[in-house]
Amino acid sequence: MQSARPDTTEMNAQASQPLIFPEHLPAAIVFAAALAGIVAWFGIRRLASPRRPPARVAFFCARAFTGFLALVAAADAAQRFVIFATNWPIPAVLAATALAVEAVVSLYGEERSAAQKRSAGLMVSARVALVLAIGAMLCQPVLVFETQRKIERTVAILLDRSASMQVQDRGLTPSEKLRIAEFLSGGKIRRKYAPERAAEELLSAQKKLRTLAVGVSALSGLPAEERDRRFDAKARATRDSIRTASEEIVSATNILSAALPEQWIGADSPIRKSIAGILGRIENSASVPLKESLDLLDSLYARERKNEKDGRPSDYLEKLIGAINRASSGLLDIQADIAKAGRDVDEAWWLSLPEEKRAEIDRMSLLSRYDLAREILLRAPAAGANGKDTRSFLESLRKSYTVRLYAFDSETSPATEKTLSETNSVPTGTDPFNEAGALGTDIASALEFAGRDVPAERLSSVIILTDGRHNARSSPETVAQALASRQTPVHCVMLGAGAKPPPDAGFLAVDAPDTVYTNDRVLVAAEIKLDGLQGSNALVTLYRNDSLVASSVVAAASESVRAKANLADMPGTNGMHVYRLELQRFDGEVTFSNNTATVCVTVMDEKTKLLVVEGWPRWEYRFIKNLFETRDPSVLLQQVLIHPDPLAGVPALPPVHASAARPPGETEATALPETAEEWMKFDAVILGDVSPEDLGDAGMAALRRFVIERGGTLAVIAGPRHMPHFFGGTPLAELLPVSFAPDTRPCFAGPEDSFRIALTAEGRNHVLTRLAAEGESNDAIWNGLPDIRWRHGGVRAKEGARVLAYAVAPDARGMEAGAVPAAIPTEEALRRREEYERTHPLIVVHNAGMGRVVFLAFDHAWRLRYRAGDLYHHRLWGQILRWGGGEKLAYGTPHARLGTGKSRYQAGEPVRISARLSASDWSPINDARVSVDVVKDGKVALRKTLARLPGSAGLYSADVGALPPGEYRVDLDCRGAGNLPEAENTGKISAWFSVARDFPHELGELAADTGFLKRIADLSGGKAVEPDRIGELLPELGEPSASVRELIQKDLWNGWPLLALIAALAGCEWVIRKKAGLP
Repeated sequence: MQSARPDTTEMNAQASQPLIFPEHLPAAIVFAAALAGIVAWFGIRRLASPRRPPARVAFFCARAFTGFLALVAAADAAQRFVIFATNWPIPAVLAATALAVEAVVSLYGEERSAAQKRSAGLMVSARVALVLAIGAMLCQPVLVFETQRKIERTVAILLDRSASMQVQDRGLTPSEKLRIAEFLSGGKIRRKYAPERAAEELLSAQKKLRTLAVGVSALSGLPAEERDRRFDAKARATRDSIRTASEEIVSATNILSAALPEQWIGADSPIRKSIAGILGRIENSASVPLKESLDLLDSLYARERKNEKDGRPSDYLEKLIGAINRASSGLLDIQADIAKAGRDVDEAWWLSLPEEKRAEIDRMSLLSRYDLAREILLRAPAAGANGKDTRSFLESLRKSYTVRLYAFDSETSPATEKTLSETNSVPTGTDPFNEAGALGTDIASALEFAGRDVPAERLSSVIILTDGRHNARSSPETVAQALASRQTPVHCVMLGAGAKPPPDAGFLAVDAPDTVYTNDRVLVAAEIKLDGLQGSNALVTLYRNDSLVASSVVAAASESVRAKANLADMPGTNGMHVYRLELQRFDGEVTFSNNTATVCVTVMDEKTKLLVVEGWPRWEYRFIKNLFETRDPSVLLQQVLIHPDPLAGVPALPPVHASAARPPGETEATALPETAEEWMKFDAVILGDVSPEDLGDAGMAALRRFVIERGGTLAVIAGPRHMPHFFGGTPLAELLPVSFAPDTRPCFAGPEDSFRIALTAEGRNHVLTRLAAEGESNDAIWNGLPDIRWRHGGVRAKEGARVLAYAVAPDARGMEAGAVPAAIPTEEALRRREEYERTHPLIVVHNAGMGRVVFLAFDHAWRLRYRAGDLYHHRLWGQILRWGGGEKLAYGTPHARLGTGKSRYQAGEPVRISARLSASDWSPINDARVSVDVVKDGKVALRKTLARLPGSAGLYSADVGALPPGEYRVDLDCRGAGNLPEAENTGKISAWFSVARDFPHELGELAADTGFLKRIADLSGGKAVEPDRIGELLPELGEPSASVRELIQKDLWNGWPLLALIAALAGCEWVIRKKAGLP
């Protein structure tokens, strides 16, 4: 029962309180008092009015007070039916009304003497009634009454139409085939025995006994007298429960025993021996202990209560608990054996059938999951014993409930019985994952859609027909719990719940580097699944540009295998190489669309020239030096340590200026680049805790030009000695994405004892801080870092700079406790969150002129090595270099460069194409006409004009949006740039990139997830059944109708009846006056 109450929150609470009479006083007494008060009020006017003015005033006040008391009593009586909603004090309104009535009567004294007695009385009565009506209107009476209405309940049916539902489960056991055929054949195929019923009976008995054992065991801890009393009170109910469980066990043994005489179960068959063994175990482990339990309880009732020598009632308790527990455990242990015996019985009967009958059953069981779901909804099952039950499940539902149908995949939409019956599954022999476009399943959104579409008071239950392969990010468990709070259970019909997964071999994911350098090895890592192919060996081959370069074999040691295959190649030549992976095809696979995968890798001969400048040998410096000196062949390193630790007896090294032209093995330098031109030859600079004196004016000026004009990448790591607080008012301060208060004192203490790193919303998706492909995995990496002890607390992100990570307390989740959580989507909450992030920054980036700058406000990025070695620390710094070199442009000539932001894009990711032009003297060309042709499969897919970026030095760029998966070539047309060196003004510059194809989650797991569906049902109070058992849901759907109690509010004071009464009284008074000849 549900109720709806009108909103009366604005009503004056004191107006609904009794004025004189208490609430418990009978209404008759209150009405009698009100009537007596009114009679007294009008009766007092029978008394003669005094002639002296003071006495007349006192008599007027006495009449008004009597009228006030009468009106108060009348108001108390009225409040038994109405609520006064006025904000004015009720006593004040009633007092004013009484005074107005007396004033009206007194003022009509002259009219009474000038008109006939009857006319005068009518005029006075009309005016008094008018005043009383106005007084009632000022009290604002509201009539509130209760009503009930009957509503018809609704059952929402959700049908999964995703691609995995187009799968035909070819690995079904004979038992599973028989059960499906039995349901769909309309009685033509009927098993003589249903062994699964025995398992259900025993499971039901086991649950009863387990619950009983828990309840009886709870008595053990009570005091003796209380234990005896409660045990004595529960003994009879305990005996009844044990007898009920025993009856279920007998029913189960009868089902199992009935199959033994059949000839198709041979005399020496293992099935017969198995069933006989199960019956013996049931007898010994369950029936015997239960008989002992009943004997104990019977003896308790048979003994004489007054004969103490028979012992206390609780003396039986421990023996009883032990016997019940033995029976419960015995039934639980035997469940798996009974299920196997049932399958064996079905298989034996299957083998006894004629071949043509088995072929017919095979055809019925080869329906796709979607078609099977439609059949169990729309087709009538086998007729019952009386032969009259010929309604389909949907018809049976509609007999009692309103039914809403929905179809869903990654999206949900309403459906009808007609659309379901007209929708054809993918034809046999075609690939469902090529024909069906629904490569996603969002069960949470489907449940939410039904919950929104049907009002809570009407939604009785939700039935979802699915294989349970939810692959969206939302949580169905959360939605199921929300529905449970509305008393709306979710019942799950488990499609594809076969013992074996459908046969399928496919790639789940392929990983390879976007870019490698000449003579580097390309390692392609493929994650592979082999389902339903036990005993097979799958060949994995790798092709480069259609040439076989590597292969591997993966063995299917079980029915469901997840394995990795690592294949390597040495491409040798520069440019883009297309790698194609082929996974061996097997007969009967669900789909071949996931047996092939491609990945593109770009080979470059130009390495990143990196300069690292550090003041003191901090841990971050040591790890960066080791990382790029020996372990990353894509980087040519030069490193300068301004203040190295002195070694006794070792002379200082001679001055060696850092230079990008030095041989690859000579990484250590003792002095900064000698000239500004030498600074310009580097691609990236990592600047540590150095002082302005260490860099010098020339060094800072060169750094500024390197970033703003050259377009270089600058990474600055904060330090306690100098960086950045010593650089106030210098060119370096202009480049940094943070502002700070200049200070010449070191800051070895951070603003807090410890903190941890939290990513901002942008940081979770930014290429610089994306350490794992999946967002949840990336968050787990950053959240798993140990606490960090120092950061520079005196910095704030500049306007326009982007904060990727910020500091939070070790026990905070995404923000400090004092900040508003992001779950509150208000403008103020977002403003406060942004302000917090900008005042606690850890990683900040921005563009400065042609270049990019990243600032790390802490020097513990090396903690990414925690339990991971170089993996994430290398990835972070490698991504900083690649992010900064996004406009480095990998293709072209020295003066005409062309490239994209990255060499491999994900599906749906926008592509950006850039070109940089410079004259022979390296001055930028800012007035050229530049365009590109984007070519796919030898045809121009689109032509785009590049626009010069405002304020840039010869940089032209354009976004071409998201492109379909495939390999692309970009041809540059810059022949209008007349200042280009003649040898380079050819218009034949090309770049390459690729768009990767997504690996749909729908292809990953095709076996039904029955555990997930059972969990959804349990969380919501529903039931999970197999398709042939859908009829068992009918009794679980709740009452078909419900009565809803509603409180109806009707305003009496502003309705037309009261207004009409006031107008009528005023009009009557005016007519009477005119007839009496009064003005």
